Formats: sequence, structure tokens, C-alpha cells
Amino acid sequence: MSATNTDPNDAPKPVRAKWEQELEEILAASDREATPVDKARGKVVAARYQAPDQVRQTTTRIRSGMTTGAWLLVFLGLTVGAFAVRPFSPLLGRTMAVAAVVLLVVVVIRGLMSSSRGDGGPKMWRGREIDPGSPNPREQSWRSRLFDQDKDR
Repeated sequence: MSATNTDPNDAPKPVRAKWEQELEEILAASDREATPVDKARGKVVAARYQAPDQVRQTTTRIRSGMTTGAWLLVFLGLTVGAFAVRPFSPLLGRTMAVAAVVLLVVVVIRGLMSSSRGDGGPKMWRGREIDPGSPNPREQSWRSRLFDQDKDR
């Protein structure tokens, strides 16, 4: 009997690189429908990545809405709360007092920084908005008298 191989299934398969095999596995996995477990896992992963952004947005919104006066009211509430709680829980009272002192320091620093930086609103003088980019009318008329003499003639 001859040793010829006529079965197409017994033909030698070409040797492929490992990355080609992995690529085919990834493509095969992406072609199949997502199971409910895969969908739930995707939502959990997405929520994990969105959580820091949500915390950052929330703290930014709270900080921007709190004026210096509101922070001072929180300081006053912490101080009164510390004195009220101290007889019943010295540790909690002391913690609240330290938090009030830290908050007072933060309020003072924030107040100093905002006064030097400005609050972002328009500059006002005697109820009128001041535009620092526009020249003073007196200087403008002086300049126009000096440089625009040719136009008058």
C-alpha cells in the first residue's frame, strides 16, 4: 500500500506566529455578541473611571458656590459645635476645634488671595465700569491735539 496522503484534513498546517493567533482570538471574541455579564462588567469599569471626574466636578461646584462669608459661617458652626460637643466627647470637640482653626486659616488665605487677584468681575469706580485697556479721555484729547493737528488743517 502506498503512503500517499489524499485526505485534505491531514495536510500540514502552516506555522503561524503567536501574535497572529492572539489577533485571531481577539477578532473572534469581538465578533460574538456581548453577554449580560460582559455588559455589567463594562458598566462597572466605566463607573470606576468616571468616579474621580464626578468627585472633582462636585468639589469644584461646591467651592465655586461658597463665598468667603459662607466659609466663615461654616467656621462659626464648627466652633459652636466644638464647644457644645466638648463636654460629651472631648475627642470630637477637639477635632472640631482643630478643623475650625484650619478652616479659619484657609478663609484668611483665600480672602487675601482673592483680593489681590480680583474676583473676576468688572473693575468699578464710582459706580462706573473701568476698562483698563481704554485710554484716559484727558490723555486721548491731549494725544489727539498733538498728533491729529494735520487733520484739522
